[in-house]
Amino acid sequence: MIGKLTYEQIDELVQRLSTSTQTLKSILSQCSGSDAVAIRATKLLKFCNEVEQYIAKLNESVNLNKDVDNVVNRLVSNNN
Repeated sequence: MIGKLTYEQIDELVQRLSTSTQTLKSILSQCSGSDAVAIRATKLLKFCNEVEQYIAKLNESVNLNKDVDNVVNRLVSNNN
């Protein structure tokens, strides 16, 4: 658990965020040209890239916390 969320809940949120980001990137990639819409689309694509970096860091954090939980559980079981 991280806070009040289970790892499964966090994984589900990350998956939804990832899917939403991919969908948005697909839509935005169709906007081209030099008009205001294309400029905003480019900014949103940069934001999507930042969200993907956040997703990667969140996945790393979840995996690290799972590993820590496993180590703590082994230590507790070895000391009993």
